[in-house]
Amino acid sequence: MKKKLLLVFTTGVLLGFSLVLINYFIFTPAINSSQEVLSVLEELSTEEWDSLFVEAKREYYKGNLEKAINIYERLLNTTHDKREPLKNLYYICKEMGDYERSNYYLDFLLKEEKDNYYWKYKYGINLYLTGQREEARGILEEVYAHYRERDSGELDKKELSILVYYLGQVYFAGGKVEEAENFYNQGIEIRPEQVLNYIGLAELYRYKEDYVKAIDYYLAALKRDSSLADFYPEIAKLYDKLGNNKEALYYWNRSRMTGHSTVLARKRIEEITKKHPEFVEEEKKVKDLERETIKWLRVRNYSIPEDTVPVIRVGIVDNVNKVSFKAGSDFEILDKNNNILMKGSRDLAYRIDFANGIFKIYQEETMIKTIHSKEALLIELIDNSYPILLYDISYGAGYFWAGTEDRQYRGIMELYPAGNNDFHIINILNMEEYLFSVVPAEMPAWWPDEAIKAQAIAARSYAMSNLGRHRSKGYDLCDTVHCAAYNGVRAETEKTNKLILETLGEVAVHGNKVINTVFSSNSGGFSEKSQEIWGNDYPYLQGANNLLDSSFQFPLEPYELERWLRTEPESFSRTSFAGNNIYRWIKVIDSAYLVDKYNLQELVDLIPLKRSIGGTVGEVIIKGKEREQVIKGDSIRSALGGLKSNRFILEKVYSEEGRIDKIIFYGSGWGHHVGMDQTAAAEMARREYTYKEIIEHFYQDSSIEKRY
Repeated sequence: MKKKLLLVFTTGVLLGFSLVLINYFIFTPAINSSQEVLSVLEELSTEEWDSLFVEAKREYYKGNLEKAINIYERLLNTTHDKREPLKNLYYICKEMGDYERSNYYLDFLLKEEKDNYYWKYKYGINLYLTGQREEARGILEEVYAHYRERDSGELDKKELSILVYYLGQVYFAGGKVEEAENFYNQGIEIRPEQVLNYIGLAELYRYKEDYVKAIDYYLAALKRDSSLADFYPEIAKLYDKLGNNKEALYYWNRSRMTGHSTVLARKRIEEITKKHPEFVEEEKKVKDLERETIKWLRVRNYSIPEDTVPVIRVGIVDNVNKVSFKAGSDFEILDKNNNILMKGSRDLAYRIDFANGIFKIYQEETMIKTIHSKEALLIELIDNSYPILLYDISYGAGYFWAGTEDRQYRGIMELYPAGNNDFHIINILNMEEYLFSVVPAEMPAWWPDEAIKAQAIAARSYAMSNLGRHRSKGYDLCDTVHCAAYNGVRAETEKTNKLILETLGEVAVHGNKVINTVFSSNSGGFSEKSQEIWGNDYPYLQGANNLLDSSFQFPLEPYELERWLRTEPESFSRTSFAGNNIYRWIKVIDSAYLVDKYNLQELVDLIPLKRSIGGTVGEVIIKGKEREQVIKGDSIRSALGGLKSNRFILEKVYSEEGRIDKIIFYGSGWGHHVGMDQTAAAEMARREYTYKEIIEHFYQDSSIEKRY
């Protein structure tokens, strides 16, 4: 009997000891894990382990998240160091919205790296994101106290201000408004450029029904990041509550033009203007006065060899049935064969309507000419040192900078019929005159000369390699960022014109062919390969590392990607030329935005997939209760509320009931990240790189040739 008891006792001890070992060494959680728990640690050589580690990262960037997780879990079940797989598992599970599983791995990571407050911070954030506010508060307060007492450098000021924001959110959710307000203000003091704490205060004052202060803080956030156009309807609603119809109308108009809450915006605009027609009348009077006292921008005619410089056709407006204009000099209206159909006078207001194949020309509201034609009409000034002024040109539709203004243009205006009842407005001028507007619109005139020359080369080469891009509409390029920003004469400066002409006819070439020199505002420190963003593999668009910090090797580990996008490492792209909240940016959207936009009952998840080598997202899945939608490529930015770029990570904030309440995006750069980074080019020029060296950095194996 004693022997049996001893055997049972011994067996129990051994079994218990084995379970302890398995629990410690085999980090394969029961929750949602497909990895089979093994009782024996897998023996892998260093080479085999390294190979699997690389494979896991490759699967993550390809968008195979579960496959990446399975490989990292397998690597945990070996005798090798477990910290790197644990860090990646924490982040991938978080990105998938599986915070329970993410915290499981953080738990074990904290056992491996005791007293590591960075990972405690991440653990606390995860608790907050899942609605466990009280549990999060204790950990985040401990972390904040630790970093406030020590200047360890592990959290920079930006990240510390984000930590304080989360503490403010925790207290706000718990009804402790004064404590929340104190934390938000601390965050602003720590990092004034960071927008989250202004947003926190705006929401807090809205909750307190102090609408004036709420508006002030929304505007403070917009002042620091003008891309936060989703606040326009919020500000408009607050002005509605205050009974300030005039300001409400302004912000409802801003909402409509930037594509936010457009149905409600149109409804409120109609209601307000019906109640207050004097608002529209006041606006019209101001505009009419401006048009009566036009300050004509004289255009200098440079000695440009017209016979060799290409002519370009630029689309200004599509599918309109009328155009209103004034001319800076007397003008002629011609048919396509240059036959004079009518002569007009300077400084008089004209309007041309088009319907049923008939152009009707009005002067000061009196019809003076009828032209039956389905062919284009040309408006050409007698004195080409003056421009033509077009009324109410819309720009930036759907973008946060959207608006309407009168614009003056060089060259000839063509009214190109698109059917029997509408036409496109096309500006015809030579390539260098086109660049006089494009270059300073794309790059400020006060930036370094060599950067402006590089921009001239890039804009000229891009235009020449893309002539006919909009051939189906009768023109070469449009005037928007879809092609290149073209704003007419207003954008021109004497300095940029001079620098453009110093590079007259110079283009970037590869294999004797003018190349497609795409460019964007800021790459966030890393320019991408064209193949990974658009699928076209150009030998001269193979990406460029613009970082000055050599500690980042691309592609980054998944957890390193999170840290990289939330910090601001030294880079050509991190420069005063970029301004605030461009190199790194933050944006918050409510889940209601996506629910309304995609007609969902409830937003269940939002998961980024298929990242490029630099972390740019190629695909996202928007999951609703009833269905899911996949958004790909360049459409992602607008699909998610107007992000500055597709390179981002996100945090989903859940309510205590377990529903996604809002999404916080942490991103880098502005634009598509392919080709020349304009702000990096400016910083390189400040560091005495020549324009040729800048071009060669961003367009590999290219050279510069003079083509005319």
